[in-house]
Amino acid sequence: MRWISWGVAALSMLGVAMAQVGEEDEPIPTATTSDQVDPGNVDDPSDDLLTDVDDAIDDLLKDGSVSRNPELTAYVNGLIDVYRATHRAPGYIVSVVNMDEVLLNQGYGLADVEEGVAVSPMQTRWHVASISKTFVWTSVMILVERGQLDLDTDVNTYLKTLKMPEGKKPLTLNHIMAHRSGLEDVYEIFSLEVQDLPMAEAMAMTQPDQVYERGTIRAYSNWATNLAALIVADVTGGSYADFLFAEVLKPLGMTGTTLGTVGDAYQELAAAKNYSVTPWGPEDDGQFDSNVFASLGGMTVTGADMATWMRFHLGRGAVGDVRLLSEETYALMRERVYGANSQGADMAHGMSDRLFRGVRVFGHSGSINSVYSNFVVAPELNLGVFIAQNSHATYAPLSQVGYLVLEREMGLIGLEQDGIASDAPTGEAAVAAAEELVGSYKPSRLPMTDYEKFFGLMTTVEVKAKDGAIILGSGGGGAYLPIAPDTWEDPLGYRISAARDENGALIGIHDSFGASMLLPVTWKNDDRFFIYGAGATVALLATTLLGLWRRLGRRDKVSMSGRLLSVLTLLSIAPMAWFAYAIGQMAGTGEQSFAEIFSTGYPPAEATMLAQAGSVLTVTGIIMVLTLLPAWNGSRWSIWRKLHHTGLALAFGVLTFSLFQWDLAFNSLTFG
Repeated sequence: MRWISWGVAALSMLGVAMAQVGEEDEPIPTATTSDQVDPGNVDDPSDDLLTDVDDAIDDLLKDGSVSRNPELTAYVNGLIDVYRATHRAPGYIVSVVNMDEVLLNQGYGLADVEEGVAVSPMQTRWHVASISKTFVWTSVMILVERGQLDLDTDVNTYLKTLKMPEGKKPLTLNHIMAHRSGLEDVYEIFSLEVQDLPMAEAMAMTQPDQVYERGTIRAYSNWATNLAALIVADVTGGSYADFLFAEVLKPLGMTGTTLGTVGDAYQELAAAKNYSVTPWGPEDDGQFDSNVFASLGGMTVTGADMATWMRFHLGRGAVGDVRLLSEETYALMRERVYGANSQGADMAHGMSDRLFRGVRVFGHSGSINSVYSNFVVAPELNLGVFIAQNSHATYAPLSQVGYLVLEREMGLIGLEQDGIASDAPTGEAAVAAAEELVGSYKPSRLPMTDYEKFFGLMTTVEVKAKDGAIILGSGGGGAYLPIAPDTWEDPLGYRISAARDENGALIGIHDSFGASMLLPVTWKNDDRFFIYGAGATVALLATTLLGLWRRLGRRDKVSMSGRLLSVLTLLSIAPMAWFAYAIGQMAGTGEQSFAEIFSTGYPPAEATMLAQAGSVLTVTGIIMVLTLLPAWNGSRWSIWRKLHHTGLALAFGVLTFSLFQWDLAFNSLTFG
């Protein structure tokens, strides 16, 4: 559209002006684009041009864009230019702050492609997904400071509208905030059927099973976060939204923030739209606004408000004269309850706690529908960085920009270091340490019961070792090199670490974020039963058809029992084909956006079809195993045909076992 081209040209003029201006005491606004300009225009500017640009700044940049550091702005602009050119996400927002002020708050590209709406730090809301959790944890800590909550007390003490089952240990807020509640991951929480229910009722309908002992395995839990929000509501006598807006957002002046559909900004400010990047350009992925489960991932926040939120954390519970937490309480929030290996990542009361190049950083990331977001604060550097993009084309900018800005600052102030511990293993010790981790693993954060367990199939991660380095999966992120005992780091500064029990035995691998683990594969979740069973069954059914074709026109000297077995074997092809078709249809839902999946009803119809096909195939498999006896005793088949049928029956048996193993047989969806 022509008017967009004119807008880009005008913003390029502003880029020329910014290249002229040195550091000044007053804030210098910047353009909401990082388009490059001809440096020839910079060397010989005219007074008239500067006057025109000043007017353009006044006219076009009334969206709150801020840049107090031209060098930092140029650096970030260069990074975003590369990502925009490479991955073509429509829009980005980047905020950089220190404790006292906003250093950079700038939008790039479009929040709404169809309408040509540019990203605005003040006017564009971003779905920050799981960053929403950091507001829950802060709310909890406010109540801890007031003496209304204790982090080590059984949560049933505080819950009035829902009770948690008894266990070997009572569930505590420390368990929840360290993501060690032991609850499985569930996706039903995003179903539209529960979004408008009272919180306690919605949570009771979607309550996950206890799959790990409390306080042991680290497994990220969305549902448990909402439980913490329910505790805030039950203790304060209102809703979580009431507490959040009155006690957190309003005092901090975060007027551009919503909780689901709650908040004035929901009507007043547009949210960045969600896009897939296609060869034909951005494609609208639709919108998803959660309600009852908004506390775990349904907040929207402007770039300006995220700048305030980072300053709050850099200020150890305060922004300027507004203090929500005492320094003592905030210091408690930054302590780990679990995780003996301080060199690796873990959770510090709800926020990721990790070392980056030897500097401790805190933060949280988020992903919902097609919007990705991430923020990181480094108290030692007095710096915080937030970035979001409205496309799921790649996660690279989210995982890299914040840390590249931190690394740049470390170099500027002379703190750049490799972070290698003095006792890091070398030589044969490094090789032995890496070899110990070799094996097959599954993420700890997975659904583990009923029909959702299927989503854990084919998620195995192979861990390899080479010369003391660790390689995860295909190794696309680079090898992890030993940097401390039981700790390895990749080229981008992300660390993984060995997880051990109280006796020092290896129980898994801690991820680089601090929220989940990789656990060794056992027979209960080994993909190979399904892969080998399904593969062998399909191959032997195909050779059965070939055998039938070869025998056409020949007189078959078999018994009536043998003929019936032949017919039964041919009939078994139908449920296998149906199941394969259902698998394909279910896999096709992976191309749908988050909004598409949950706005059309959850679970999807494809999941019901898969459950029904799996159940029919299970019955077929059991019958085929039972045919082994008549095949050998009364069929009058040749020995080779009997052996072939035996192989087919055993393949069906393995496949049937895997269907029960992955809850694909007779689960809650089987009968619709």
